[in-house]
Amino acid sequence: MNGLILKDVYSLEKLWFKKSYILAALILLVGSTIWLKESGSIISVIFLSMLLLNSLQTLFLDDSHSNWLLFLKTLNIPLSKVILSRYTIAFIISLIATIITFATALISRLFSSVMTITQLFEFSLIVLVISVIYIFFLIPFIYLFNQNGLIIGFLTIIALTFGIFKLSSIDALTVSIVNTSGYIIFLIVLGVIILDFSVSYAISFLIMKKKSFNG
Repeated sequence: MNGLILKDVYSLEKLWFKKSYILAALILLVGSTIWLKESGSIISVIFLSMLLLNSLQTLFLDDSHSNWLLFLKTLNIPLSKVILSRYTIAFIISLIATIITFATALISRLFSSVMTITQLFEFSLIVLVISVIYIFFLIPFIYLFNQNGLIIGFLTIIALTFGIFKLSSIDALTVSIVNTSGYIIFLIVLGVIILDFSVSYAISFLIMKKKSFNG
């Protein structure tokens, strides 16, 4: 499975470290930090983080164009390892996006100190949790719908979010979160991530198995 992960890492490295992309990212981050201070840097880094997360779809498209899965089938690599390696990469991307968010927000404190170090850590943890849940949720859609999976998955998330806010009171939800202990919140978040991964992985496995890629 390590080889599968390294292959994806090299693919992402070629995608991310293009001079034009790096220059555009630096201009966005520096410009927003100077003009909008800390809030601007946070908004821009969240935007960049979303681009990093959504770049996962590029790996699926590359696999499709190069018939990578057919090649793996000749090597008798278990389907479970193929799918698990992609989820591992998804988590790594989420972690990198979180690190970039924290580092950028930390640097922006040189211009404005709206957020304390503790608040930056808390904000980064929230970014990590949302990123992991978001990207795990998307993977089955990409497996099923290929190049359209990202859009369909994203629209599904928006619809679900809108439905939750429509059926529940935001004020009541906020109050309940504030009144809940940090330990309970941690367990709930951990449970949501585990459930999200378990369901997402199971669906992805069934989709790929139905596509006749059997280990």
